[in-house]
Amino acid sequence: MKSRTLIAALFAFMVVAPGQASAASVPVVHDLAGYGHSSVRPRALWAFTGDGSMGLIRLRWTHWRASSAFAGGTLYYRSCWGSCFKPGYVPVKVGLYAAQRYQGQSYFSRVYYHFWWHGVLHTNVAVYSGSKSYGYWRYTSGGWVP
Repeated sequence: MKSRTLIAALFAFMVVAPGQASAASVPVVHDLAGYGHSSVRPRALWAFTGDGSMGLIRLRWTHWRASSAFAGGTLYYRSCWGSCFKPGYVPVKVGLYAAQRYQGQSYFSRVYYHFWWHGVLHTNVAVYSGSKSYGYWRYTSGGWVP
């Protein structure tokens, strides 16, 4: 009876322990609410503007590793060129990189995204700036939105 219990305990450790270890090492992405709110493979990234007029939406992640993550999706923008109420959408490629640690959790601290606008390829790069209760992506290069 003891041997069955020991074998069951060892099997449970082998099955559960690697998943727990890898879950802690998978980088997350923080959102508008800061370091307290994070996710893996989010469907959207916001907080590039202060008014919600731009976001990366409908994200489909093809790669999510400790050093980088890649997705395709849609760049949502609301520009006041013409009408402030008419949103626009263009295809976008997104990359996350530069993993950092905060309170033992790995998170991606930089994002880049590429999109075509009137035959010109644009690349924007941003770094995550946050606190326990608030966060945003601050542009380091690019920052141009249609």
